Amino acid sequence: MIIPTTLLILFGTTLQVSHIPASFAASVTTCRLEFDKGVREVYPDYGLITGEQFIAQYDKSSCSVISSQAHEASSCDGVTTPCSDEATSVIRINDTTLHYCYTDNMAPKPMTATLLPDGTYSYTSGGLGVVCLNDASKHSFVSLNQTDQILYVATDAKSQSSPWLNYYYLSDQRSLSHVERDGSVQNVLGMFTRGDFLYTVYQVNNNKKTNRITRSCKNERTSGTEILTYTYTDVKCTDNIDGQDVTLNRILAVEYSVSQDKLYVLTTQDPVSSSAVYVCAFDITQDIDNTFDTTQYYSKDEKGNTIKTNQVKLDCSKSRNFAVLSKGVDPVTTSSVVLRTQSTNLFAFSTYESAGNLLFYLISQDTLYVYDTRSPAAKGRLLSEMVLKETPRTMSIANDTIYLTSDTSATMIPTTWCSYYGQDPVSCVGAMDPSCSYSKEHNNCVPTNQCTESEDCVQDLDAGSFSTLFPTEYTFLAPGSVCIHDMFFADVTYTYFPNSSYVTTTSYRDCVDRPSTTAPVINRAPALTTLEIALLVVVGVSVAGCVVLGTHFYICRGKARVDFRKSLQEQMRNTAPNSNNVRSNSSDDKNPIVDPGTPMSTADPRIGTSDPLSVSEIVVRGDESSAQHAVVFKNMSADQDADGQSIV
Repeated sequence: MIIPTTLLILFGTTLQVSHIPASFAASVTTCRLEFDKGVREVYPDYGLITGEQFIAQYDKSSCSVISSQAHEASSCDGVTTPCSDEATSVIRINDTTLHYCYTDNMAPKPMTATLLPDGTYSYTSGGLGVVCLNDASKHSFVSLNQTDQILYVATDAKSQSSPWLNYYYLSDQRSLSHVERDGSVQNVLGMFTRGDFLYTVYQVNNNKKTNRITRSCKNERTSGTEILTYTYTDVKCTDNIDGQDVTLNRILAVEYSVSQDKLYVLTTQDPVSSSAVYVCAFDITQDIDNTFDTTQYYSKDEKGNTIKTNQVKLDCSKSRNFAVLSKGVDPVTTSSVVLRTQSTNLFAFSTYESAGNLLFYLISQDTLYVYDTRSPAAKGRLLSEMVLKETPRTMSIANDTIYLTSDTSATMIPTTWCSYYGQDPVSCVGAMDPSCSYSKEHNNCVPTNQCTESEDCVQDLDAGSFSTLFPTEYTFLAPGSVCIHDMFFADVTYTYFPNSSYVTTTSYRDCVDRPSTTAPVINRAPALTTLEIALLVVVGVSVAGCVVLGTHFYICRGKARVDFRKSLQEQMRNTAPNSNNVRSNSSDDKNPIVDPGTPMSTADPRIGTSDPLSVSEIVVRGDESSAQHAVVFKNMSADQDADGQSIV
């Protein structure tokens, strides 16, 4: 459903926003906000979206923009002078004050957003100029050390004389900076704090386009203007490919996991366009800190020659008036490859933890992939993939939500897509998805993180074995919720056996309260029931092996037999990748897991399907080693046959 477009008139400038709540894969609901200007990034912690010439505050629950500030370019017309006007580098200083930078055609201007009593922001010019450290950087990171009230800003340096890393002390407005003299900073990839240190990862614009990692004390104890504890060295990941040791020399993105205490790196080889993408893991203590603490550092002797010198382990509790040796000899190296993909066009990723299991979400220009890395030897198992209808720019995960931006929209998607398994326990268990478990209380596949003890949730992540979890038969009722032909409801009782086969019993309720009748239906039974034979005799019309009853009901024998009283038809589909996680080359490889239809809520026991206006389609991948495969549930009306075709 598309809610009519809303026009926000601010300071004489019109910002056009369309609010489009969408649904896909049964009850998985997305929020999609469309803008008439380019979207840059979503800040979930602040409830803000930045983009070209605007910053907007959104409410996810209502999927709406509740306040915004439109910016007008002051020195470009977009025709003879190209515009580059974006809101960037948003940082919250306290409970009521946000600062950000507005680039204004490469002439950065600090801005302030103040939280009002009604929960919206007011926007004014002026603020912290430090968040506009450099000229409209496309790769900038801002972080606040709440304990010491220090603002860290890292951004690309256009030249070797430009500072790229800045410390700003809010208490006394003191600023420290560092200038990279060993090649200019081309691309800042990430920044994070841990313990006493601040770490950054970046790429140097030199002949080799080297990847580097820095470490410096997060609370610099000096009265000067230079970051004196700044140290750096090269960073690389190695892997054995076809019996040969290979260095993955191009880092695309990084993310620090607090719970795992690891730095995960999305990396590949040159040339990037034809090389598969990997995820490597650096242990902070063993791989990174140990290298900085034990490596020698380059220095100069009295004759000016470069030599290698030992350096005392850095102590951040000491005050100092001189800079430590900065360039380490030994690189930070790991051979811990946690994920090998077969894709060459991945450019961003994010991690998500579900019940102690770490999942990786990766995006390309048209697809969002979800990988499980529970088995170190497998180097990743593809769980599912979402075919995106818009080319994404950025992705992040926070508060159990995936945030995607494109050129003109921001989309919010739940991290778990368990609802497309619906009530089927075989497919839910067989998927071996750590984020999904089967709830015996609700008879539904539900997010693992939401399971309670009373729900009796089950999942077999090692084998996906239904018989292990259900050694005896398992029965549940799927009551009908749609009055068929304004006459009756069809309630279906499913009984699953340990070998994954099942039988159904269908009972009928009139749309007004009256006693129900029951008739057993065995799936794919070769023989006709007594009722069917009686109807054959009465009607006496047979078409292509099917008996047509009036204009609405029909019966078929054998394969694709559909009882005329059932509106729910199960279709089996094997979507397993091969052992190398290579997708099938079949033409339907990226078909949606569910066909277009009417969205259903989680409370509805029937299996719902995606909205045609959905932002995505989903393909569920099974495990080739498992006998269980994903089951595709298709909602069928009483006027459709087993393949969803209309009955004439």
